[in-house]
Amino acid sequence: MSESYLDLDVTVRRGEKTLRFSLQADPGETIAVVGPNGAGKSTLLDAVAGTAPTEGSLHVAGQDWRRVPTHRRRVALVHQDHALFPHLSVRANVEYGARARGTGRAEARRRASDLLQLLEVGELAERRPGQLSGGQSQRVALARALATEPEVVLLDEPFAALDVAVAQRLREVLAERLAGFTGVTLLVTHDAVDLFTLADRVLVVEDGAVAQCGTPAEVAALPRTPHAARLVGRNVLHGRATKGRVVLDEGPELVTATPAEGPVLVTFNPSAVTLTTEEPHGSARNRWRTVVRRLVGAGDGATVRAHLGPPTLTVDLTTEAVAELGLHEGGPVWASLKATDVTVQEASA
Repeated sequence: MSESYLDLDVTVRRGEKTLRFSLQADPGETIAVVGPNGAGKSTLLDAVAGTAPTEGSLHVAGQDWRRVPTHRRRVALVHQDHALFPHLSVRANVEYGARARGTGRAEARRRASDLLQLLEVGELAERRPGQLSGGQSQRVALARALATEPEVVLLDEPFAALDVAVAQRLREVLAERLAGFTGVTLLVTHDAVDLFTLADRVLVVEDGAVAQCGTPAEVAALPRTPHAARLVGRNVLHGRATKGRVVLDEGPELVTATPAEGPVLVTFNPSAVTLTTEEPHGSARNRWRTVVRRLVGAGDGATVRAHLGPPTLTVDLTTEAVAELGLHEGGPVWASLKATDVTVQEASA
């Protein structure tokens, strides 16, 4: 196996809290970093950028970055607030990124022009940041970062402040640009769309440590933390297992096909749950009479997400199914789930 392009094993101390991160990444990889607020995602980016004091080891492209001053690290950091210079034009903002790394004026201008065209904002080159929309500003911020020809790109929720359509187009543009990038990209996100459109792997951070690392498909199939499970759209229940049964913290009991003992995390897809108006008599061993707490449109006009409880469940249905079942908020319904559709994992007590 070839040597990793990024090889990180660091400890960061923030007051009384100690955070520990370990990660290896190959050239060209994009890794999505996910986790609840306060888990340490941004701290990980700070550790790579050199803006957080660290202990341990950090190597990029064979170079020991612990010996490289922060201002000399070839790293580009993009936040959701853009941080453009308001007194400079779009072109000058992007040129500044290259010039700050010692690039000559002519080469900096060439890079700026190429990147602005690539990110579809070339016609805005002479405007000031105050004349740009949120999506345009974020593209300029990306262009400025990439103009430095970094070895590592750090993106801290770059789409969070954008509307859905703008964010989706920017993802497409960024994906095209990253396809030819030979360094490593770390992308902090709270949006599952980023996992499946941009990421090669997903790093799950919990309580200041790496809880899981795998491909988007692996994390979606077997998430190891409640946050990761919810992010990829799975139902999450907590309980205590014994002999193939789980007594849920919310009260009801759940039958599984996986033997386990002690505290467990139970997950399953919303599509695995079947709703009926009468008590079901099929093969599903888990049956609960519950209540529709909320009905929410999924945005495509054809799907409705039903929130039930107790137990707290999320179920996806077609609008036709909602009408046929006569579902309404506050109304009763039966939910059933096959034991074989349930994933059970050990959880901390």
